[in-house]
Amino acid sequence: MPKEFIIKGYNVSGTNEKIRLSSSRTGYGFRLKEFKLWGSTNLGATSQECWGILSRGPALDPISPNFNDDSIIGVSVFMTHTSPAYPPQSLEVIDDLVILTQDLTIAVRDTSDAEAVNWFLKFEEIKISGAAEAAANYQALEVRSS
Repeated sequence: MPKEFIIKGYNVSGTNEKIRLSSSRTGYGFRLKEFKLWGSTNLGATSQECWGILSRGPALDPISPNFNDDSIIGVSVFMTHTSPAYPPQSLEVIDDLVILTQDLTIAVRDTSDAEAVNWFLKFEEIKISGAAEAAANYQALEVRSS
């Protein structure tokens, strides 16, 4: 049975954080299974539009993703508005085929009123061969250096 684990956090709008995966056990990699955002302040009474992007390497702008960038692992958005005409929405796109062995960077931004953003990541730990681990490390290096 696959081992799953969750990493969650709370970041001020416009900041980023490093997700440490590189210090894990040799012979294991990770797949991103879920990437969710949630507002932080007086939901329903205050509008919030939260954007997030998860990437290998330096932080990317969460409100301007370019899917030609191979470093992107996932993007997510959460929107809630004071008007009942606009119900809450949560959308995400995840590249769950990539085997991750290196650190990731999550960047978040609230475009409504710069409130903090809650984020939630679910990973699956998978056993990989030495060759697969070397290939994943090489791919991460290539993405970072391009």
